[in-house]
Amino acid sequence: MKRLLKPVFFLFFLALPFVACAQRVRLSEVYMFGAGINFADSTVYLTAVQRVDSVPLERSQGFLLNRYAYSDQLGRYLFVNAGKTNETCAVFFDTSRSKVEKQYLRLRRRFQKNKGLRIEEVPGDAFRFRAVSYTPRAVSQQ
Repeated sequence: MKRLLKPVFFLFFLALPFVACAQRVRLSEVYMFGAGINFADSTVYLTAVQRVDSVPLERSQGFLLNRYAYSDQLGRYLFVNAGKTNETCAVFFDTSRSKVEKQYLRLRRRFQKNKGLRIEEVPGDAFRFRAVSYTPRAVSQQ
């Protein structure tokens, strides 16, 4: 009996982190917009608020997983289409469209107050955020 229980417990504890990790992620529809700014330049790039389907969110906190990949999409677009190489890009998101639109207006007003900045809209038909697939990674402890 003991010979049988040891492998079963071993497999159980081996699979436990993967099961726990899979349950912490939910795919959801979110609304997001992006902003790109180079601190040595006077131009700010803003995208329109966009709906993106099947975005992985952390279940408990609602944190956008792989957030860097979404800001990287905007950074690559600005590099290819506008020739901007050193843009710092940020992504703002929520599951509620009205909350994201409030964030967008608040950020836009903040940039408009600074007379030295020029705001350029990134057209919605030219740039769209694409959902990034989420694959849980095993955490290695060293």
